[in-house]
Amino acid sequence: MCGITGYIDLGRSQLEADLLAMVTASAANISHRGPDATGAWADEQVGIALGHRRLSIIDLSPTGAQPMQSHSERYITVYNGEIYNYQDLAAELSQRGVRFRGTSDTEVMLAAFDTWGVDHTLEKLTGMFAIAVWDRAEQSLWLARDRMGEKPLYYGYCGNQFAFASELKAFHALATPPTEISEAATELFLRKGYIPAPYSIYTNIAKLSAASYIQLSLTDLQTHVVPQPTQYWTLPTAANPAQYAGPDAVIAAFEERFSAVIKRQMISDVPLGAFLSGGIDSSLVVALMQAQSSKPVRTFTIGFVEESHNEAVYAKKVADHLGTQHTEYYLEHAEAQAVIPDLPEIYDEPFADSSQLPTYLVSRLARQDVTVCLSGDGGDELLGGYHRYQNVQTAWDRNKRNIFQQLNAPQRVAQRVAAHANSGLAAKLDKYTTAYTGLPAFNDIASFYPHYVYRNWIGNSVTQATANAYFDSMSRQADAVYAENIVQQFMAYDVLTYLPDDILVKLDRAGMANSLEARVPFLDHQLVEFIWQLPFEYKVRKGNAKWLAKELLGNYVPRALFERKKQGFGIPISGWLRNSSLVNWADDLLQTQSLREIPNLPTALIQQRWQQHRAGHADWAVLLWRVLMLQAWRQRWQR
Repeated sequence: MCGITGYIDLGRSQLEADLLAMVTASAANISHRGPDATGAWADEQVGIALGHRRLSIIDLSPTGAQPMQSHSERYITVYNGEIYNYQDLAAELSQRGVRFRGTSDTEVMLAAFDTWGVDHTLEKLTGMFAIAVWDRAEQSLWLARDRMGEKPLYYGYCGNQFAFASELKAFHALATPPTEISEAATELFLRKGYIPAPYSIYTNIAKLSAASYIQLSLTDLQTHVVPQPTQYWTLPTAANPAQYAGPDAVIAAFEERFSAVIKRQMISDVPLGAFLSGGIDSSLVVALMQAQSSKPVRTFTIGFVEESHNEAVYAKKVADHLGTQHTEYYLEHAEAQAVIPDLPEIYDEPFADSSQLPTYLVSRLARQDVTVCLSGDGGDELLGGYHRYQNVQTAWDRNKRNIFQQLNAPQRVAQRVAAHANSGLAAKLDKYTTAYTGLPAFNDIASFYPHYVYRNWIGNSVTQATANAYFDSMSRQADAVYAENIVQQFMAYDVLTYLPDDILVKLDRAGMANSLEARVPFLDHQLVEFIWQLPFEYKVRKGNAKWLAKELLGNYVPRALFERKKQGFGIPISGWLRNSSLVNWADDLLQTQSLREIPNLPTALIQQRWQQHRAGHADWAVLLWRVLMLQAWRQRWQR
C-alpha cells in the first residue's frame, strides 16, 4: 500500500533535478500513505516525473522499491495497492522463462506488462490498485484503477502540467495547483454527502472511475486532451446458468470461494489483523480468518458510551467465541470530537459520511499493533443488507400508483367541471388537481433511485442539469447489469456509486491517514461475480436480508451473537450538535456571510434548520453535517 504521484511538464522546460524536486515534494504531501520510503524517477527529454511513498507490505527489501522498471526497460511504474494473485501470475510467467529479482507483486505486474501488454494484464489482475505506467516505446502514460474502486486516482491539467496522484493534497505542491471549485461537484456533494467519480471538488481535476483506464499519448498531453476512460470490467450482465442443488450447495460454494479469498488476502510480510464491529460481515471475515490461522487473529473495535451507537459489546462476544486476540477501546466524547476539525485534512475534499470518524479512530487503534487490516465492507451492497432495500418495493409500487393518478387526474377534473359547471365546485376541483399532480412520480427506476436515496434539499440551481447528467450516466451503467428485481437494481446503483465513492473512500483515507492498509475480501471481483449471479432468494430470503452470509456465519458463531437489528457504524452526531463543544464549532462555520460565499446555497434555510436542530425541534444532523464538512474543507483548503 502506497501513495503515488506524477506529472508531465508539457513545456519540457525543467531539468531532471527540478522534475525530481517537484515530484518529491508532491509525494511528501501524501507521506502518510507510505512512511517507510520515498522514491522518484524522471526523464528530462519527455518532461515526466514519477513519485512514490512506500508502505512496505510484501517484499520489504529494496527489490520492492518504486518507481520500478520492467525487465525489458520498456515500462516504468508507480502503483498503490496489492495484487492478490501475483504468485499465480509469477508461476505462469516463470513457465515462459521470466526470472524475478525479488518477491514483490510490483515486479510480477511489470513482467506481465512486458508479456501481455498493459490492457490485457489489467484483465488478469486480482486485487486493489491504482496504477500509473509510462510506456517508453509508445511514449504514452497509462492510468488504471481496480474493478471495485478500492484505491483512488485523481488526474488533470494544472497550468502547463498534466498531473496525477492518490490524493488531492499532492497537487498542492505543483507550480500551478488547482483552485477553481466545481459547482456541479458541490451540488452533488450536498445531495449525496460525497463527490462521485468522475468529479472532484476542482473543475480541472477528475477521478478515474472504478474498473477503468486511460492511455494518454504525448500528442494528447500537448493538446490538453484527456481521452474517455475505457471500462475493462463490469458487474455481470446476465444470470449464472450454473445450477446448485439447493441452499446447502450454495452455502458450501460460497464458503469455498470466500475462504480462498481470505487466505489470499492474509498474505503479508508485516503484522495483520481485522476490524471487528460485531456485525455479520466483519464477524464472517474474522471467522474465516481464524479458521485458517494457527494463532489468534488480532481484532479491533471502537466503542461509544451511547448504547444506540455501540456495537463493541457484540464484537467482544464474537471475539471471545472465535478465540481472537481482541483489542477494544471505548472513546470519551471529547477525544472523538477532537478529531473532527482534522477531517478536512484527512479526506482533503468535502466528505460527509459521519462514520468517517469511528473508521479513522479504529484504524488508529489497529495501527498500534498491525500494518494490515481486513474489513467487512461490501457485504451490504452485495447481499441486500441496507434498511433502504427493505421498503423500496413498496415505495416503487406507491410511485407507480402516483403516476397513474397523475395521468388520469386532468381527465377526471375535466369531467367533474363539465358536470358541475354552475355548482361552485371549481375551487374544490383546483385543490383536487393540485393534490394529485403534486405527488412525486417517476417513470423509471433511474430517476426514482436518487429521489429515494438522496434528499435534494438545496433546490434547483444552475448546475442541476449537470447533476441530472450524472444520474443519467449512472443509470445507463446500472440498467445494463443483471438484476432480478428492483431491490437488486438498487443494489447495483450502490455498488457502482455509493460503494466506491463513499464507503471505500472512507476506508482508504481513514486507513492511510494512519499508514494502515485496509483490505476488503468481499470485493474480490470473482467473489462479487459469484454472489451477483446467484438467485436473489439466496441474498434476501423471505425478508431475511444477507441470508447467505448469516447461514455461513451460523456454522462458526452462535446465531444469538449476530441475529439482531442492524446497527450502523456511526457517531451520535445529532446529540453532539446540540450538547457539546461542537455547537460553537458549527456555529462559526454556519455564519451567514461565510455561507453566502458558496454559489446557490440556500443560506436562510440552512440557518433556520440549524436553529431548529439546536432547539431540538427537528433532527437535521445529516444535512447539516454536509454543510459543515463543506465549510470546514473550505476553511482548510481555500486560502
